[in-house]
Amino acid sequence: MKSLAEFLRIDDKLLKAAAKAGPAEVASKPAKKDLAQWIAKLPATEKNKILLQLAEGDDPHLSMHLLRRFRDSRGKQPVVTGFKENQRRRTVGELLAAAGLGDGEAG
Repeated sequence: MKSLAEFLRIDDKLLKAAAKAGPAEVASKPAKKDLAQWIAKLPATEKNKILLQLAEGDDPHLSMHLLRRFRDSRGKQPVVTGFKENQRRRTVGELLAAAGLGDGEAG
């Protein structure tokens, strides 16, 4: 992560200010049972298409696409932890001010 920050020339103080809210992580994969039930309900033509894509290796993000479709079908967005649901996210200006890099007026 530090290498990316250095490449993007993100100030260390800004990274530390942003990290103070705690890490946000995308929730883990859905329960295997729920995913299996969803897959079982897919039409055979759709399953064949997915298996062909998998066998050909044309889509390196196939798993991600399938999980997104699964969550969309259930009306659920990926859950983000580390923040309370009603917690307001800080603006860029607030982060800059917290890092001592700006006046807090931006954003």
